[in-house]
Amino acid sequence: MIEYFKRNTDAEHTINQIEMRKDPGIEEYMGNKAAFNKMIKNIAIALNFKDDLLKNDCDQKLLFRDFSKMYDDYEELSDLKTVPIKNIYYNHEFTQDEVREIITALRTSRFIGDDESEQLIEKIKNELTSKYFEDRSVKMYIKEHNDSTRLRLNLSIIQNAIVDKKRLEFVMSYYDDKKKLTPTGRKLVISPDFIISDNGKYYVIGCFENENDDDKNLAIIRIDLMSNLKILKIKSTSLFNIPSLRQISEEKFKTCHLNMSYDEPIFVEMKITKKIKGSNDVNYTFIHDSFGDDYTVIKKEEDGDIVRVRCSKYAIVNWAVQYGDFVEVLNPPEIVERIKNKIEMLKGIYFKEEE
Repeated sequence: MIEYFKRNTDAEHTINQIEMRKDPGIEEYMGNKAAFNKMIKNIAIALNFKDDLLKNDCDQKLLFRDFSKMYDDYEELSDLKTVPIKNIYYNHEFTQDEVREIITALRTSRFIGDDESEQLIEKIKNELTSKYFEDRSVKMYIKEHNDSTRLRLNLSIIQNAIVDKKRLEFVMSYYDDKKKLTPTGRKLVISPDFIISDNGKYYVIGCFENENDDDKNLAIIRIDLMSNLKILKIKSTSLFNIPSLRQISEEKFKTCHLNMSYDEPIFVEMKITKKIKGSNDVNYTFIHDSFGDDYTVIKKEEDGDIVRVRCSKYAIVNWAVQYGDFVEVLNPPEIVERIKNKIEMLKGIYFKEEE
């Protein structure tokens, strides 16, 4: 009976005894009118009360129009023997909007395959909604070139290591010419600190734990390329406790290490040029896509805005070449020189003199 109400009713779609008796699948379990009323009342008591006291609204499951007559002003179970049973419905754990959010999250997930995602969605709709639920989301095609099962297993192990504050041993792998993931064979050990998603890939951030290294090095490891993961019994080291590796907050780590670059972030000043002459506005979309809110406008000029960001040296050089149509790096001089060298190197590749 409870499963029937879960599937056939919700707060917007109630049901009455007469309607239920028209359903051959449930009619035989209802008994006569008095038996039905008693059964619904007993189910409501079992689901909505604890020790004769009314549960919180979110914990009440079977409700109907005159349900409030079942308890007194002190929210204690009433002695009333006759309570009208009309407009019955099951109070689902999640609202329809919340279920839609869960479904959208699954359909936009980058580490659950399309088929697995749709199977989970069907289970969610069957367990958490009534037949009146309207799925307004559509299937999304977000193809990632990785093994989603392997990624999920690795993520699970890494999360356990982080929670238990233990070191992690693993082997890095690479894709060969046969399109297979092949281990390199060398075992590595890191102390994992946190996990970041960047451009559809997942990374574990921490520090290397190599016995022969006097100084610890920053570790940024792509999770889908890790093999033979093993949690060690040795306590991990937080990179935030290592002066040479002390980083800004986890939330800002990605903007300072664009494309998960390893080297230390520095402050860089650049001019964002105006693309339309006479316009007062500068298009910051590409800045926001890369740095989020982690940038500072320090000066406005006639032909553009001067902006300061914090980013790794390697990453900002490649980023500046990528967005050369929109940005000019001004400081520090070291970065300007690196960008020039990068451009000269590319010219040597693509503008070879004919012999």
